[in-house]
Amino acid sequence: MAFGFPASFSQLTPLNNLPSSAFILTTISICKKLNWTLIGVAENEIFAVSKNKKHTWNETISITIEEEGTALITSSSNGNQFYDCGRNKKNTESFLELYFEELNDASNLNLDSDAFPEHIKTEQRNLSSEKETEQNITSFYSFFSIFIPTKDYLITPILIYLNILYFLVMLYLGVHFFSPEVQEIIDWGGNHGPLTTENQWWRLLSACFVPFNFLHLVVSCFALAYVGLLLESYLKKWIFLVTYLLCGIIGNLSSLYWDKDVVSAGASGAIFGMYGILLIALISKTLKKKINILSYFQLYF
Repeated sequence: MAFGFPASFSQLTPLNNLPSSAFILTTISICKKLNWTLIGVAENEIFAVSKNKKHTWNETISITIEEEGTALITSSSNGNQFYDCGRNKKNTESFLELYFEELNDASNLNLDSDAFPEHIKTEQRNLSSEKETEQNITSFYSFFSIFIPTKDYLITPILIYLNILYFLVMLYLGVHFFSPEVQEIIDWGGNHGPLTTENQWWRLLSACFVPFNFLHLVVSCFALAYVGLLLESYLKKWIFLVTYLLCGIIGNLSSLYWDKDVVSAGASGAIFGMYGILLIALISKTLKKKINILSYFQLYF
């Protein structure tokens, strides 16, 4: 499972004395068998994207011929994922599995220096329309992906929908679009010390879904979407949900501690808490790398 910005996985493989031209042609054939869309073809490298699926993001795969008779296969997640649930490694393994199956057939290819460039040009002409279509699909998908629930990104869109729905109901029942009255925020479940501490503890949770105004809602939704894209697949769905709600409750408790007479509302406390979790995850990864490096030196020195 890859972890990073964006998530990616790379692996070197030997060409096994296979001519580079035969390797590139074999790579093109394998990409088509895997239903990957070719977006770049050259004499020493291939770029493709995995098929867009309804419930997952896709990945960009590059296969580049390196020095000393090796090729580097790299699969990188598209979008803002930093945890790929093993998809990048699976892409690499799928490619290598077919590559070794076809290695004997590819070894029989015998292309002269003139025929190979012409074959590459033909492939480049064939992929131009596919590339344009794929880019349009990817651009559309990337823009709207923060609102589309997927297998690895389910809770975040639902939370966004709940925030939007709550605000729409508030508007429908007369709350002002840009500047609601403070009393209206309280009436709709805002966190207010004198009420919350008088057995209305449910306000610690309800306040997480009460935006102060339209701009507050928009900023909160985009901030939530971004941290959700990064964290939800890493923490898993239900852990992400519980952590989000706990962060919101703790944030509202903190507001009571600092000034119980102030009215607090919105998803900011929960969102800031999730960014704190993200920071911990990033620091932990850095520390893990340092530990691995130290272990390496201890082993060999």
